[in-house]
Amino acid sequence: MDLNEVLNGTERINAALIKELGSITDAYGVNVDRINIDTIQPTPEIQESMNKQINATREREAAIARAEGEARSIELTTKAQNDALVSTAEANAKAVRLAADAEAYRIQKANDILSTVDANYLVAQNIDAFRDVAKSPANTVIVPNTAIDALGELKVAGQLLNTNQK
Repeated sequence: MDLNEVLNGTERINAALIKELGSITDAYGVNVDRINIDTIQPTPEIQESMNKQINATREREAAIARAEGEARSIELTTKAQNDALVSTAEANAKAVRLAADAEAYRIQKANDILSTVDANYLVAQNIDAFRDVAKSPANTVIVPNTAIDALGELKVAGQLLNTNQK
């Protein structure tokens, strides 16, 4: 038996001793009913060695528990950071979708309004824009033929063109 078995197995030792002593004493007519070893006291050197072993085992278990705790802490921190990144990305995606929806709504409303505007309004807007360009310090203004033709259809613009040609 090793030392741990001896220290923790006094009942087994008692049973083994009864069996062995009983086989020896039966020949003399003596019957051994019971043997009781309560404790086994190891030597101080063995006790010191056992204490060192117990302390080393406790320190090893504490180190393992600490390492497992740190690993779990890192795991939880990483999971929390990943969850935060996912939440941020989802919020950003939602914001982009909302901004796109708002822009689409704005464009749709502008198109709806422009579809109700008659051609004279757009011609007036062209004239205002042309007036602003003409007032600028640029000395050259390029206007497509279609714009000139449209301006010629207006009575005031036609009169201005005719007076400039004379």
